[in-house]
This record gives sequence, C-alpha cells and structure tokens, in this order.
Amino acid sequence: MELRAELLPPAVTVRQREEVEREVERIEELLRTRNPAATAAIEALNDRTGHDCGPYDFLAYAGSRSRADFALELARPARPRVDGITREELAELVRRALESGPDSEWYLLVLDANVAHPRVGDVLFHGRGDAAPERLAAQLLAYRPIVL
Repeated sequence: MELRAELLPPAVTVRQREEVEREVERIEELLRTRNPAATAAIEALNDRTGHDCGPYDFLAYAGSRSRADFALELARPARPRVDGITREELAELVRRALESGPDSEWYLLVLDANVAHPRVGDVLFHGRGDAAPERLAAQLLAYRPIVL
C-alpha cells in the first residue's frame, strides 16, 4: 500500500544529517570526559531539533544503530502528528515498523505519536506471535486510557 506523503519519512539532506552527527559526536565526548558542558549541549540540540534526549540516549544508541542513523532520527521531526490516519494506513505503518530497515524507527515514531496506546513497541515486538499487521493495528486502536 502506498502511504500519503505526511506519513513517509521526511527528506533530510546529507549536510543536515552530518551536522547533527558531528554534534552527537561532540556530546558523546563531553559525556565521556564528564564535562559539565554536556548538559547545555544536549539541551541546545533538543531545542534545535524538538527532541527530548538525555545523556543516556547519547551513550546507548550504539547498541542498536549507527551514529549516522541516530543523527538521521534526530534530524527528523520528534513527534510527527498526522490527522485522519485510516485503519489501512495504520496497518501499513505497523508493517513498515516491523520491517528491519533504515526507516523502521520513523514508522514506529509515527505510530507512537498518533495512537493512544502507551506501549506501541511492546504491542509490536513482544509476544505478538504471528499476528498480522491488521490485527496489531486493531489492538493499538482498541486501547482506551483510564480516566481518573
């Protein structure tokens, strides 16, 4: 299924990604050397990108992705809200999030930003068995928060 442009990963130029990648590397070095300037550098990058990273994000991303992939993630919008996502589009987002590829993190982020379920990743990656994307999408849509 083809997705609307709003649901696809936005283009990031090589220059933009490399700029963020250099800043990630600088922050990593500040954190490794316990330089107090690391906090301000993280806050500045968060302000510039709209993300809410903490020190752990810069020290632990390498366990699951390259610095270039992490920088690409930071160069893209932090909370991509899209109005009017259909059930079919949601199932396609689930399918793409489950694929192992350079944009799977983007699709997971879109799901997180657009469904009420607080644990999208758990639904998709833990105990799902052979559930089809349509069934996982239905599970995400069925969640209703408890109003206190």
